[in-house]
Order: sequence, then C-alpha cells, then structure tokens
Amino acid sequence: MSFHKLLKKQIGKFLTEEILQHPEIEKFLNAVNSSYIACDRDAALADRAFSISEEEYIEINNKLKYEVALKRQSIEKLKEAIGTITGNEKRDNSDDLLVIAKTLNEQVNKRKKAEADLKKSQELWQFALEGAGDGVWEYDFETDDVFFSRQYKQMLGYNDDEFKNDIDEWLCRIHPDDMGIIKNTDRDYFDKNISSHQQEYRIKHKNGTYLYILDRGKVINYTTEGKPKRIIGTHTDITAQKESENEYKRISVVASANENGVVFTDAEGKIFWSNEGFSTITGYTKDEITGKTPLELCEGPLSKSDALQNMIDAFFEGRSFNVELINYRKNGTWFWARVTGQAIVSNQGEVEQYFAIIENISAEKEVQRKLKLYDERLKLALASGRDNY
Repeated sequence: MSFHKLLKKQIGKFLTEEILQHPEIEKFLNAVNSSYIACDRDAALADRAFSISEEEYIEINNKLKYEVALKRQSIEKLKEAIGTITGNEKRDNSDDLLVIAKTLNEQVNKRKKAEADLKKSQELWQFALEGAGDGVWEYDFETDDVFFSRQYKQMLGYNDDEFKNDIDEWLCRIHPDDMGIIKNTDRDYFDKNISSHQQEYRIKHKNGTYLYILDRGKVINYTTEGKPKRIIGTHTDITAQKESENEYKRISVVASANENGVVFTDAEGKIFWSNEGFSTITGYTKDEITGKTPLELCEGPLSKSDALQNMIDAFFEGRSFNVELINYRKNGTWFWARVTGQAIVSNQGEVEQYFAIIENISAEKEVQRKLKLYDERLKLALASGRDNY
C-alpha cells in the first residue's frame, strides 16, 4: 500500500520488518495514513477559513472533529496491539506516535529474548532429565499437541523418525489392562483433584514385549477457565525393578512356609524381611528384627570362630557361603546354626541384596557329640582290653 510521505519516513525510522508483518499494526497504519491525508486536507481548508460561509465552516468543523476522533481511535488500537503482542494490559498514557512505536519495539525485543531464554531453559532441563536415563514428554490438553524426546523413543526401541509426536502413537501402545489408569488420571486433572501425578503402567516395546513405566507429570499452564492446558513429565523404565519385585514375592511365599529362619538383607547387611521361622528360632519379633544385621541379633561370646570370619568375608566380597556357628537367642541362650547365604546381584554385577537360611542344628550337633563320645569310649575300652590280654 502507498503511504503518506511523512508516515513512510516514520515507518522506516522506528518500525522493524517483523513488526510491520503483524496484522494489528497493518490496520493501525492504514488508519494513521488516513489521518495524515485528512491533515493535508485540513491545511488546505485552513487557507479558506476566513472566506467560507458559516454553513461551510460548521461542516468543516464537524469533519475536523471526526478526524480527531479517528486519530484517537487509531492510537487506542495501537495501544491494544501492544498489549496483545506483549501480554501486558497496562497501557502507556502517551499519545505520541513515536513514543508508542518505541515502546512497541522494546516490548517485541523483550518478548524475543524471553522466548530465547525459555527455549534454553527447556533444553537444559530436558538434558538433565535425559542424562538420568528418563524419557521426557509434554502434552497440550487443548490442542492434543504432544512431544516425546529422543531418549523416550529410544527407551521403547525406536529411532526418532520411527515414533511420531502424536498422542495416538503413544495410546495404542498402552497395555489394554492399564488404560483405566490413564483415563482416571485425565479425569482427575479436569476435575481439579490433582495438579501432578505419579503412576505405573505397561507400554509395548518395539520388540513386542511390555515395559513397566514409572510415569510422573505436572501441570505447568492453565487456561483462563482454570482447566489444565500444558503438562510435562518423565517416563522411567522400571521393568528390571518390577521383575525383581515379582521374583522376590515368589521367593517370599516359599520362605514364609519354611520352618527354618529366612532373612533378606540389603547390601549393608540390614534385614528388611524375615519369616516366622527366624522369629521362632531367635525369639525376636519382626519389629525387633527389621533394620538390624544378623550379627547384631545373634552374635555372642561363643560365636567367634573361623566360620564366622569366613561368612563375613564372603558377604562383603559378594560370595555365597555355608557355615556352621553358634548363634544366640534374645533370652541369651545359644544354639548351633547352619547358615547358607546367597548374593542377589544387579545386571551390572553389583550386590543389591542377600538372602540367608538359618537352620537350627543343635540336635544334629548333639548327636555328633554323643557319637564322638561313644567312639572315644569304645577306643578306650578296646585299648584297655588289649592291655589286660
């Protein structure tokens, strides 16, 4: 469009090409251009001001009032445009077009810097989360726009270009039995019952197997009506952990039915699970057992032996062991125990847990003692018989 020459000069001096592309600015400039043309007409009319009739003067005056009102309206429109672009509803009181243009330019630059800073911040937190092995995702409830990070897709066995940023791409892989978890979470968000979540469900890997996922998310933006808009979160592969838990449950069922004592310890030797058999053998309750080491509960004056040291060395070296030693009960009495231990190691070969079976072999030891005593007496009797003979 062809603008008034003075307006062209101001546009070239104060407005960038980016600002000129904004539809609100274009509307404003058209209105201002009309005002400049009207001002030229006013100047021509002023030359005739003293020679016109009263009727003509009234008509011209009305036109001038209209042009002033139009200019005022154009300035207000520009202020509205500034508020729309910057998100700041507070308006400048100045009606100077140059001041307004300068303000607009400053606000646009601030917006561009803020967007650049936000992008940098998002890249940093995404890098930090993915560095911990988590997949990052983001979802817009209003538009259904979704983002899955490269690490997220790799977790499921896909290259970046094999897994689209599409909500259906994700939903179709959720285990059918776990779809209720997703629906209930969405409903809780829209009912304003929650602003964040943490849940577990299964999702299909590229190879056809299902992974157990720990899904954590938090709403970061709301609509003007207070409904959730944008949510970000992470997915962590906990398949190995869940498999260990399932294996632990199976072992626990067997151990619970065992008359011998069975304990599970962490890598430092502290007991976190024991069966009734261990309580029966030692006289301690489960509350007294949990958090203690077997040595803290069962070691006593007669426990010191090579067998005890061998067991300790094997434990800290991650080896299995099978030893016989004296253990003590809560009431101070002692018994002979056969202790068999086995390390539970991670995929990286590090000891995560230990389990041990403690068998009371006092009766067996008593039989051995008596047999040894009878054997010694028999040898003594035979030797005495030979001497008499």
